[in-house]
Amino acid sequence: MTNRRVSRYGSLFLLFSFLAHGNEPALPYILMQNDLAPLKADFNEAVDQVRLVFIVGPT
Repeated sequence: MTNRRVSRYGSLFLLFSFLAHGNEPALPYILMQNDLAPLKADFNEAVDQVRLVFIVGPT
């Protein structure tokens, strides 16, 4: 492939990726305190569902 084709395909991919996610609102996030109370409450309420917990912090 030439550089021109790669550039065109890349531009099209970028355009379609913006169109695919353009109307979705940003998901809210919750800042947790040291006790993680909102996380514990949501986790305990979802007894009949699969629950996964990922805690990401600054490094």
